[in-house]
Amino acid sequence: MANELSYNAAQVRPLKGAITQKAIADVAIYMGQPVRIDDDSEATLAQSDSAAHLAGLLGVAAGMQPPGHTDGQADAGEMIDYVTHGPVFLGEDCSMTEGNPVYVSGTSGRLTQTKPASYWRYIGQARSANVLYVEPDPRGAVSEVD
Repeated sequence: MANELSYNAAQVRPLKGAITQKAIADVAIYMGQPVRIDDDSEATLAQSDSAAHLAGLLGVAAGMQPPGHTDGQADAGEMIDYVTHGPVFLGEDCSMTEGNPVYVSGTSGRLTQTKPASYWRYIGQARSANVLYVEPDPRGAVSEVD
């Protein structure tokens, strides 16, 4: 999908006031990726291609990297922190448009400031070029095709 955000996963971190939770990663997850909690209570990558891939608690992976990692990645089976509400620093390389909404992309595990065409879920707002304020839409997935 066009206009996906790029950032350095190793620099992603929650900022003061962020509400975080923990979950076991179901797949490899990089910090900064949108995650949802699946039926097994594990974190998996969110994607705007169907209501099922946007269902449940939504957040952004951010926080302590598992031991032995320096690249901002957690492997499947490792514990991750994710922000469910509040500010997340997405790194010096991120360049969001301040004040614009941020959505889960149609590409698995990506964020975008362009609203996807069919299914979409708002995940937050750009507070600056590199700070995302996470506040997922509580309605869940919204469909433009229904």
